[in-house]
Amino acid sequence: MLWNPDHIDPEYRETQGAGRALGVEVHSLEVRGPGDLDRAFRAAVGTRVEAIVVVSSRLMLVNQQPITQLAARHRMVLVGGWGAWP
Repeated sequence: MLWNPDHIDPEYRETQGAGRALGVEVHSLEVRGPGDLDRAFRAAVGTRVEAIVVVSSRLMLVNQQPITQLAARHRMVLVGGWGAWP
């Protein structure tokens, strides 16, 4: 999950719970600013993440283009709960 821990939203906790119930490991990719995006995607690649779920927030929406470009570059599925995510 790509998310901003400074943005209070139950979506992150709900997805963690759903992952546990389904036996799916959910990795936390915390992003507090645009400078954290490369690090988050490197961490995702390093742990062999298969897909990225974006927890929508202003930060994520403002940085939608670089996020989608990073996902495409690393050939990762990218989805979001709301908003225009691929």
